[in-house]
Amino acid sequence: MSIKFSFLPAGSGDCILVQSDDFTMLIDSGDAEEAFNIREKLEEALKDQKIDLVILTHIDDDHIGGIKILLNDPIFLTMLHSKSQIWMNYPNGQEVVFESFNENSYISYKGGDLLKKLANEKRIILKDYISIENTPPLISLGEFIKIELLSPNLKKLNTLYKKWNPSLFQGNINDHINQTDYRHSLKALGNMKESLCTSVPNGSSLAFILHYKNYKFLFLADAHTGIIRKSLQNLGYSSISPIEVDFVKVSHHGSKYNISKKLLDLIKSNSFVFLTNSEYFLPHKQTLERILNRRHYFNNVNLNRLIFNYEEPIAKIQQDLCIKCYNTELIHQQTISYGD
Repeated sequence: MSIKFSFLPAGSGDCILVQSDDFTMLIDSGDAEEAFNIREKLEEALKDQKIDLVILTHIDDDHIGGIKILLNDPIFLTMLHSKSQIWMNYPNGQEVVFESFNENSYISYKGGDLLKKLANEKRIILKDYISIENTPPLISLGEFIKIELLSPNLKKLNTLYKKWNPSLFQGNINDHINQTDYRHSLKALGNMKESLCTSVPNGSSLAFILHYKNYKFLFLADAHTGIIRKSLQNLGYSSISPIEVDFVKVSHHGSKYNISKKLLDLIKSNSFVFLTNSEYFLPHKQTLERILNRRHYFNNVNLNRLIFNYEEPIAKIQQDLCIKCYNTELIHQQTISYGD
C-alpha cells in the first residue's frame, strides 16, 4: 500500500495527481494552454484508474484553466466515473448572470461560472460552500486518505460570494508577483519587510492537511497565511509543538506574499514542493530565504529538500552562490511515493 503524488507540468499553474490503492484525486488543473499535455500525463499515470475527486482550490485561471478545456474533451471524461465529484467554492444557490468579460484577464469569476455550467452539463456532482466552519474536521476519502481543512473560513468565503461578479476584472495574475527580487542575495533578504496577499479569490483557497496512514502532507493552495496559522493553532500546533509533515506544497508557486515566518514557525518539515515553470519570476527568493532560515530546520544530517516540477527555477537559484551556505538540495522531481 502506498500513495503517489505526481506534480504535473502545468505551466505557471498547479496540477497534482494523488493516487492510492482505493482513491484517486486531481488537485487543480493548471493553465488552459497546458490542458492537453496534462491529459496525456494523466493517461500515462492513471492507466485503468478513474479520478474520484477533482479539488479546484480556487477560481484563478492557473488552477482551473485546464479543467475548463478538459470537461469538453471526451478522452478526459473517460477518466471520470459516475460518482466523480468536483469541489469548488461557488455562490451557493445563486443564479449568476453572464456578462461581458475581459478575455485578456487571468483572474476572474467568469471561470467559476463556466465550470459550474460545464459540471451541470456533464452531470458531475459539484460540491461548494466548503469552509472550516461548515465542513467536518476530517473528511475520509477512501480507506486510508483523510483531509483536514485549514482554509477558507466563512468570512473569507462570504467575501468571495459578495464580490462575485463575472464582468469584474480582478487583475492580471502577475500584478503582485511580477517584481523580481533575484537582484538581491539570499543573505540580504532576511530583513526585508513582509507584505502578505489580500486577494479575494486566494483567500477562498481550499488548503488542507492530507493524511495517509502515518504520513501527513501540507497543501497550502494560494491561501492567506493568517487563516492557515489560526487553523493550525486551533488544532494545537505552536512554535514549541509544530506540525510535522512529510512535505509542504508551497503556496502560490513560491510567492513571498503567501508565506510568512510566523507560519513557518508552526511547521516542521525538510521537504518543500514548488510548482512553477519560473514564469513571473517565481519562486521569489525571499520565500526561499524564509524557508532556509526557518525556526524548525532539522540539523546538518537532514538536508533541506526544495523540490521543483520544472528545472528552470533551479538554474536561476543556483546563480546565487549563497545557496551553497545552506545544507540544501535543489531537486527536479515530478513524482514522489510514500508507503510500501
